[in-house]
Amino acid sequence: AGRIAVERRPAMVERLSRSPLVNDPILAYLGFESALGIPLVADDALIGIAITGLILPHRFTATEAARAEAIATRAAALLRASRAGDARAMQLQRAQDARDRLSELIQAMPEAVILVAPPDGRVMLFNSAATRMLGALETTGPLSDVSNRLLTPDGEPVDPNELPHIEALKTGNVID
Repeated sequence: AGRIAVERRPAMVERLSRSPLVNDPILAYLGFESALGIPLVADDALIGIAITGLILPHRFTATEAARAEAIATRAAALLRASRAGDARAMQLQRAQDARDRLSELIQAMPEAVILVAPPDGRVMLFNSAATRMLGALETTGPLSDVSNRLLTPDGEPVDPNELPHIEALKTGNVID
């Protein structure tokens, strides 16, 4: 397996018990007498070695080796895709954990806090102080828009073009 990994090319041994090049206790334990090893390569990275072993001496044909290589190529692609899926799942879990921590922090604040998302200012998170101040809020649906509930200090509705959260989302600036 070491030579296969270094050279990144298949290797076959017809009689493992007589080969001075192969000293693999796993192959011996399994009782393999002949073996075909193929590197599993995905995106130019070695991700493993596929070994086909037989308990009888056998000289693998070119057709058998080609079939095994084709299977190994597919296996490497599947392993790569699986690892990518696992990485995405871990990233999603980390993002959810971060969102949960942010939500806990916002809930602990005595001031009304509403976290909105670009580009439209949709409500993502809010705390109980925001609910007390603005009434029922939702992260989806008609109650996710707070723009019609904001008033100027003299009690007039805020001009939609001057909504602080929309202006901040458009410009990227902090609004006082």
